[in-house]
Amino acid sequence: MAKKANAEKAQNAAANEAAAKENGVINNEAAQATPTAEPATEQPQTVGEVVKNILDKEAETRREIERRQAELDKRLEDLERMKELCNHRQKFIETDKALEKALGRLDGDEFTNPHFRILLKDVEQYGDKGEVVAISNTDLIREFVLMLRSKIAAKVEEIETELMS
Repeated sequence: MAKKANAEKAQNAAANEAAAKENGVINNEAAQATPTAEPATEQPQTVGEVVKNILDKEAETRREIERRQAELDKRLEDLERMKELCNHRQKFIETDKALEKALGRLDGDEFTNPHFRILLKDVEQYGDKGEVVAISNTDLIREFVLMLRSKIAAKVEEIETELMS
């Protein structure tokens, strides 16, 4: 009977082992006997390697910050240039409106205009002593105002083109 019990135990153990293998369970003895492929672990780094890695990352971060700062500086410079162009455009438009208003007051074919004069002055002189030329001829003043308005319109168009690009 003892032989029969031992044979049953062996048969049950074999059946259990076969069932465990089918379910993915391996008994301890087989697991110890069968080497498993473990992922390769990195060798511990030395203190010098750790410090070098930290310094490399810090240098990379510093370079990235400097690159971004340069990019921001360039954008800021571009914005300042755009602001300056807008201010110049506005001044030209205001001057053109003033010239248009003056052109409306240049009436008649009088040789001299009682309302307007074009003065060429030496600004280093004080008072009226610096006056070099004074033009009061209506036709010359009209031509001068029209020429100025034409130049202003061209400049405003040039500025607007630059602002749009």
